[in-house]
This record gives sequence, structure tokens and C-alpha cells, in this order.
Amino acid sequence: CRPDDNVAVPTFGGTLKATYGVPLSMWAGVEAFEAGIPSCIVGIEGLKGFSPRLIVESLKGRWPKLRGAAVRFPGTRGEVFPTHLSRLLEEENRRRSFADAIRPRLEGARAVGIPAIIGLSGGTSILSDLTDAIGVPVFEVPTLPPSMAGIRLCQAFEKGLAGLGVHALHGRRVHRISRADGRWELTLEEGLQSGPIRSRCIILATGRFFGGGLTADRCH
Repeated sequence: CRPDDNVAVPTFGGTLKATYGVPLSMWAGVEAFEAGIPSCIVGIEGLKGFSPRLIVESLKGRWPKLRGAAVRFPGTRGEVFPTHLSRLLEEENRRRSFADAIRPRLEGARAVGIPAIIGLSGGTSILSDLTDAIGVPVFEVPTLPPSMAGIRLCQAFEKGLAGLGVHALHGRRVHRISRADGRWELTLEEGLQSGPIRSRCIILATGRFFGGGLTADRCH
């Protein structure tokens, strides 16, 4: 991150997401976009919801030296999924084969974007191996939910916050919230947990429409 500013992260939809804290696996994409260097977005055949053509077409006005390509992930056929590809990339021989498939498609690109599939764990070593094998910086592009990048972030939060004494409530619907004597009081829907929950601080982390965190009623 930059201490005093947000940065723009390219997404699977060809949009730019303003973000403060960016995973290391996506940082090369931030720098490539800002510098406008020749880059290639590489899709994976059989992976739905990730179209290099869409990304390139949507960003061509702001990133004219961006191009797209697609490769078959070694050893797969038909439809593939981010979770499966992430597990495969944790194998060194798969990483080498994947890099071998990408390298001929560079055509002068000085950075390569791939779907967010760089493992559930050990992502730093996978990113380093791919960068060394391909010969240019590699960066992840966020995918449709459930995104591996989102799952990794969730795991990091759960691990870090637990050590700080934070109690997480997953899938719980809040029925009522009030504040008195400097503390918040939450009442959950009946049947989920008995008694109110009191706390000095609460983090609202419901997500947006995809996760059901936001709902909309028809206005009259």
C-alpha cells in the first residue's frame, strides 16, 4: 500500500477498483497499469467468468498496451475452477508447466496478469517461481466470488483477529442493535444464540449483494 493514497487494481470485469491495502500478488498489476507498460492478461481455457478480451476491451482507453491471451492449464480438460487450479499450482511441476504455456504468449509483454489462483497457502513462493520461470512480473487479477484472494484474506483475518481477542460471528443475522453506557448491544435472530451480545466495538462486515450482506426492497 501507499501510506497516503489508494491505488487502482484491475478486476475481472475490466474495471479499476480503488483500494488501499493490496495483496502482494496483485501489486505488479498496479505498477504496470500506472506505468502503462506492455502487459498481457492470460486467461485459462475452461475457467468461466474470466475473459481477457473483456478486460482488454474495457481498459483499452486507459491501458492501450494491454493485450489478452488464453492457455490451457497443463493436465486439465473441460471446465476448471479456481480452487482446483490453486491446489495444482502448489505443485512445483505444475508451476513450471503453467509458466511454459504462458511464455510463448508474451509477445513483448513486460508483465503478465493471471486469474487469482496463486494457492491457498505459500502464495509468495508460487508468485516468485512463476515470475522467475516466465521472466516478467506476474500479478493476480481478482475473479468472481468465491475468489481465492478473498478466501486467503478471510483466513488471514481469522488467524490474526483471534489472537487479538476478537470474537467472530459467521452467518448470524442481527435482529436489533442499540447503544447504552458507551457499549453496543446486539440481539441476534431467535434460535441462533440466546441472550444479547455486548461490546465496546463492533465491525460491520456483511459484504455486499453477492454475499447477502445488502438487500433491496422495491420502493413504493
